[in-house]
Amino acid sequence: MANRKESGEIGHDIKLVPHDLHTELEILQTYDEETRKERAIRLQFILKYDIKSGGLFISALAYFYYNEAKLCYVNGSFVGCTLLCQMAMDQLLRSYYRYIGTIDDKKLAGLGFFELLGVARKDRIVSKAEYDLMHKIRLLRKGYVHPKTIDVTMKFSKTSYENETFNLHRVEVEDDARNAWKCLMTILKGTERTEMKK
Repeated sequence: MANRKESGEIGHDIKLVPHDLHTELEILQTYDEETRKERAIRLQFILKYDIKSGGLFISALAYFYYNEAKLCYVNGSFVGCTLLCQMAMDQLLRSYYRYIGTIDDKKLAGLGFFELLGVARKDRIVSKAEYDLMHKIRLLRKGYVHPKTIDVTMKFSKTSYENETFNLHRVEVEDDARNAWKCLMTILKGTERTEMKK
């Protein structure tokens, strides 16, 4: 097969190099075998806190983010899990406000998650405990989306990947994802019990 070219998203040509599918399948098989045990352990954690099938009454987008967060955590994409947990909460609130119609779409679209949380707390849509949990996830996510401290940036620096601190940072990042998942499950179980006020 000859090399092909396709246009990239920003207009640059991307050279597509043909790969041997057999080699790629071997790489995936090796990865699968090497990571199966750790993924099984992470799946146990997810299932411990997850909601039973059929128990969620949330928007399609919030449900999509919730499922993606699960996949990210099980497969070791911890930052992705943390971000998606916050995105699921954001959509949970937005879809609720769309449903009750007390905030017009344009204003709702302009609210950041922090502002949206404040409105939901003021409107008593979320309890103080739920607000605190959502705020906790917001702060976890913020550290990755807007890294300003040396602490956060060191987790992902070239140096940390080249020395023994990488494993320590990986544990911290996984802890963030675990905390984000537990917060999200607590919130979703709350909506399952109360179905949020109508």
